[in-house]
Amino acid sequence: MPERDPGPKEVRRAFRLSVGTGGRARDEVREELEHHLELTAQELIEEGWSPADARAEARRRFGDLDYTTEYCSRETARAYAEGRRTMWMEELVQDLKYAVRTLVRTPTYTLVVVVTLAAGIAANTTIFSLMNPYLFRPLPFPAADELVQLGGYDPLEGWDGGRFSAPEIADLEARSRAVDEIGFYYYGTMNLTGGDRAERHNVGRVSGNMFGILGTPPLVGRYLAPADAGPGGPDVVVMGETLWMDRYGGDPGMVGQSIELDGRPHTVVGIMPRNFTFPFGGLHLWTPARDDAVQTDRTRAVALPVARLNPGWDRDRAAAELSAAQAELAGLYPEVDGRYTAVSVKPLREALNFAWDVLRMAFFLLLGAVVFVLVIACVNVASLTLARASSRAREVAVRSAVGAGRGRLVRQLLTESFFLALVGGSLGVLLAYLATGALNGLIPEDLFRVGDVTVDGRVLAFSTLITLATPLLFGMAPAVRVARAPLGSTLRTGGAAGTGRKTLWARQALVVVEVTLAIVLVTGTGLMVRSLQAVSAVDLGFDAERVVSATVTPGELDYSGVDQLSAYFDEAKARIAAQPGVEAVGSVSHLPLNNETIPVRYQLPDGVGTPLEEWPTAFTSRADGGYFDVMGIPLLEGRTFTAADAAEGNPVIVSRALADRLFPRGNALGQTIRLGRDGDPQSATIVGVVDEVRYDNLTTAERPHLYRPLDGTQTRRRFLLVRSGGDPAVLVAPTREVLRQLDPDLPAGVQLLTGIVDQKTLLWSMSSTFLGVFGLVALLLAALGIYGLMSFSVAQRKREMGLRMALGADAGVIRRKVVGGGIKLTGLGLVAGVALSIPAAGAVRSLLFGVSALDPLTVAVVVAVFGTVAVAAAAIPAWRASRVDPLEVLRSE
Repeated sequence: MPERDPGPKEVRRAFRLSVGTGGRARDEVREELEHHLELTAQELIEEGWSPADARAEARRRFGDLDYTTEYCSRETARAYAEGRRTMWMEELVQDLKYAVRTLVRTPTYTLVVVVTLAAGIAANTTIFSLMNPYLFRPLPFPAADELVQLGGYDPLEGWDGGRFSAPEIADLEARSRAVDEIGFYYYGTMNLTGGDRAERHNVGRVSGNMFGILGTPPLVGRYLAPADAGPGGPDVVVMGETLWMDRYGGDPGMVGQSIELDGRPHTVVGIMPRNFTFPFGGLHLWTPARDDAVQTDRTRAVALPVARLNPGWDRDRAAAELSAAQAELAGLYPEVDGRYTAVSVKPLREALNFAWDVLRMAFFLLLGAVVFVLVIACVNVASLTLARASSRAREVAVRSAVGAGRGRLVRQLLTESFFLALVGGSLGVLLAYLATGALNGLIPEDLFRVGDVTVDGRVLAFSTLITLATPLLFGMAPAVRVARAPLGSTLRTGGAAGTGRKTLWARQALVVVEVTLAIVLVTGTGLMVRSLQAVSAVDLGFDAERVVSATVTPGELDYSGVDQLSAYFDEAKARIAAQPGVEAVGSVSHLPLNNETIPVRYQLPDGVGTPLEEWPTAFTSRADGGYFDVMGIPLLEGRTFTAADAAEGNPVIVSRALADRLFPRGNALGQTIRLGRDGDPQSATIVGVVDEVRYDNLTTAERPHLYRPLDGTQTRRRFLLVRSGGDPAVLVAPTREVLRQLDPDLPAGVQLLTGIVDQKTLLWSMSSTFLGVFGLVALLLAALGIYGLMSFSVAQRKREMGLRMALGADAGVIRRKVVGGGIKLTGLGLVAGVALSIPAAGAVRSLLFGVSALDPLTVAVVVAVFGTVAVAAAAIPAWRASRVDPLEVLRSE
């Protein structure tokens, strides 16, 4: 017979029934080949060959037996794997089809589960979408983990984000091996004019190497280079894509064109991409830091340094090296560099977001809340699935009896859970997508973030993860319980016996867990609402209710001197005051609670010998005489400023705390104090004492404040404040129009003063709103869980209750027993929930204000609410239980 290798088709046909893989397949093939060798040898012996020659000839005819064995083994294993994959896919398709048919037959269960899961997944996806641009989305800089921002540690202020001057930064760079070069930035505002409107924009002032250190390539043109920041360099500007699109329609010829900033032409040399956020959102213009004073004056500490760490350096090691360099410089320049005792090195994202700690705490609070919502949703669905599983016990038993394995049954039931989770997850992502559109405006644009609040790939990956995890939370236990049900008793009793009481106990435990988690969440909501009430009740020291604020900053070219500035602001105040409904007009350099605080050191004349860095500090601002009337700040002693004060030395008005500290006997008027800031101390005379005003924030003690005259100074940016006799919103448009008519090329930002104050309560109002929504969802889910459990219990105990009523039990007793069961479970959840609420509130203690972690009023309200919910949720099942017909129950027996 001819020698040839067996063909693949023949091998597959010969071994198509093999069920082995790996070593098992090899053993089966070898056994099969040995069988064929024996048959061939036997045929040769029958033809007259000797046994030894017959076996040798049979082996020769088969060729390379080892090769044939390996070849057939591989083909067998591959065929088996393909068969298993085909079988698995066929079974999966069958499971999906069966799951769809089964779920369609129970539309109420399916709808409740899908909506419940969608609510939990939507809440988690929405909060993660909100957190993503602030905490997780990658920074728009290559190798962003190498970027750090340096800050000076001021021991008197307890602040580690102090700024440096350019000469100080150059000296630190020369002494550092942790970084090759250090860039810096600071920021301000400029008027953008030309076209159909004038606008006031935040502008970043950056060193020539700053863009190179960050490394983000421009979208069009180039970014700023070291030559742009040199002495006598050109007036150039880099524009952000957002401003480029919004104001100039994305004109491709914009690079090379000139725009006017503060009346001075600047050539646009590049466009940065939309996601380039530096140093904060809402800043879309960058110019070189070419101010000669900033570049050369060691006392002009206005710059924030940014650098890349060299390979092998971490932040702690770099901070130690730079702090040593700072100590050396403090010895060389004690009057200037001596104010800082160390240098902090922070990740760039953390440093750029000035609300990093509070924002992160708030977001993780919300994330914890939505995780609770998701777990409550899964617990609720698990409870429903357990109840439904008891009615499917006979179905599962029959399938098991005809040969379905336990693993196959569990997989079928889990397939239904995964299908429900996928549908609920898809609906949840859709709801989150709709919700994120409204979230972009909730947090001020000035906070650092990368891009907008959107459902991007990272968010979808997060949503997919929680969607796939939810079936394991709510589907695994019911599936295993049903699959492990005893086959014989289930078939004999039709699935009614053996599972009902165990299922009831399991569902009771789930409801207790659900109520516990809901109570923790609702208690947290109550604490945040109470904190919001306490923050809103803080005495600001001024009345913002009927005040309109207009921000104006005349440019240096058009208003070059004090006379021009004074003439403009005097005319503006006079025209505004002439508008109907205006009660008073005033102006100030820095508004309270506007995230701007300028410190100044002060001391009595006899304390001049004390080093300046040891003088106490107060906040300072410049104001005119009308400011205190407009703001409703009480004048306690003396007088306010007059127009003559600008030419009469250096008068000051101090807050009550400052006056009491320096002059505890109450004789502050007419006293002389010394003020020190960026130069030699100056003498000032106190002409008035006013009450305290909260300039910094709402949650810490007021800091002493010191006011100096505004009229007749070169202060350019001023807040014009207008007090209305009625609704202040009516004066917004007239105020804006007056300023536009006075100078059409000078932009003015007009808003209600209450809007600025509300920003300070945003953390509590946002947290209260979100937690309120999530708490309400949790409360409804808990009520649904109690209702479902009581309904299931009544259905399971229908025979018992019928017999009780047949024996004379009163319907009221039955109702009280059912309601009492709901109250008992709620009581267990209340005890556990209140106990867990204490450590949970302690974890976010920094967000609480004016309320303790175990606030009696909050706990009392939560107990009352959940008690009411428990009674209401159990009332309908209790009514049904009391309506059971004893005769019908007895006949069914």
